[in-house]
Amino acid sequence: MTLTGWILNWFDNRRGTKKHPVYQRFREAYHESNQVTRASQIQSGSWVIAVILYHILSNLTQGSVYGIRYPGIAVSIVGVIGLFTSFFAIPGLYYHQNKPFKFSVSWFPLRDKSYLIKKSEEGILRLSTVGEEVIAVVLRSMGSVDGIDIQLVSTNPDVQFKVDGPLGSSLNPYPDDNGFYTRDQVTDEIITPVLNVEKSRDIGSGPNPILHLVDVSNVEYQRRGELSNNKALKKGVKLLSIEVEE
Repeated sequence: MTLTGWILNWFDNRRGTKKHPVYQRFREAYHESNQVTRASQIQSGSWVIAVILYHILSNLTQGSVYGIRYPGIAVSIVGVIGLFTSFFAIPGLYYHQNKPFKFSVSWFPLRDKSYLIKKSEEGILRLSTVGEEVIAVVLRSMGSVDGIDIQLVSTNPDVQFKVDGPLGSSLNPYPDDNGFYTRDQVTDEIITPVLNVEKSRDIGSGPNPILHLVDVSNVEYQRRGELSNNKALKKGVKLLSIEVEE
């Protein structure tokens, strides 16, 4: 770890989530440039190792496979590993660590029924009683998020899926509470809308309803919350889907 990285980590631990937005942007820029630098270092280092192996094996071995001498094979393998690491492994790790959202869903029944509690990224939510409600605390931002429209869609009109008193001043619910808008989020700030699910009557023998969180940021519409469920599902990006089972 570089001295700059150590200082930034120390400051992160001291300040927790109470950090200035300017500092957050600098932190992200440093992290991103550090990934690029690390990739270049690994790629360069792999070729150094390949050259050393070539000289060592040239003096110690004279064998070959399919006419290719062992030193040449060693150079090729190490070089390919270096290229793969720099062009695929590190960028993939960086993407995984900095996706706009990583979802964690925790369902808490309003009544004391411990068997209803669910904690999963994709799972089944069981509603056993008509009119029963549960709440869910969803979403942890993992990168800089600026202006994401998320619409809540239920495939069954008898199962209502709405935002109920979102926590945090950076969240704006839709007029009909069927979605919310995030703005100016910063790294590691927790987004905690409270989502309300209520079943007005028995689902019956039909297919289980599905609750969707849909990113509709790139869908054209006049006013927030006026997209139909079908249009949101067709043109938006599904972020999370949860099955409701009786």
